[in-house]
Amino acid sequence: MIDIHSHVLYGVDDGAQSLDETRALLRQAYGQGIKTLIATPHQRKGRFEASRSTIDKHFQDLQTIAREVAPDLTVHLGTEVFYSNSMLDRLEQGQILTLAGSDYVLVEFDYGLPYREIVRAIRAIQGLAYDVVIAHIERYDAFHKHPERVQEMRRLGCLIQVNAASLLPMGLFDRYKVLKKRARQLLDADLIDIIASDAHHVESRPYHMAEAYAFVAKKYGDDYAHQLFVSKPEKIIGKGSSHPHGNKKPRIC
Repeated sequence: MIDIHSHVLYGVDDGAQSLDETRALLRQAYGQGIKTLIATPHQRKGRFEASRSTIDKHFQDLQTIAREVAPDLTVHLGTEVFYSNSMLDRLEQGQILTLAGSDYVLVEFDYGLPYREIVRAIRAIQGLAYDVVIAHIERYDAFHKHPERVQEMRRLGCLIQVNAASLLPMGLFDRYKVLKKRARQLLDADLIDIIASDAHHVESRPYHMAEAYAFVAKKYGDDYAHQLFVSKPEKIIGKGSSHPHGNKKPRIC
């Protein structure tokens, strides 16, 4: 499996806080069947603002630990960026890490942002010649009971990502029940492109990728599961490896 959304990079956001936590998360990921992952630390003005030098240094440590965990475990670097006007400025200046050096940016929105503002944001990002992966779309109120809006996002060229945990069975008093219902509805309507972990901690926010894969494969078939967990994420990795500019995208005037 390939995981394009995880917070395994230590000491830069609300994910792993130490090398030991990073190591534990990588071991859990590999044990779940993940062979390739993208570390996507949050970047959000006023909350998560680790410097590029810090991120690069910690990523070097991450690569070392990954080799210790398993020789066939590959890690890439990206970011989960919170949408704002200042984010657009930084994106235009090439200051935001794309997913594994590809054209794709993993974008998180304010959960209550109106739909028209999300559309405007998508078009603004695309106007800078980047592609958008919408992070955990099940969380945004603008898409609740509006599958046609998700379809519109895909027509605009976005990839739709849902968290693995959102596909797990719903408990009677599950506080994430609404999110899980939304995720299941999107799955039924074939409106998901990628399932990712959004893992933060081994215990409180673990990977859940193996459980989610098994659920999708059992209910919808192995081919669909492979598409969501392997083949579509693989295209992002492939675009990154073939992109001549990596994360330093040329400015489009």
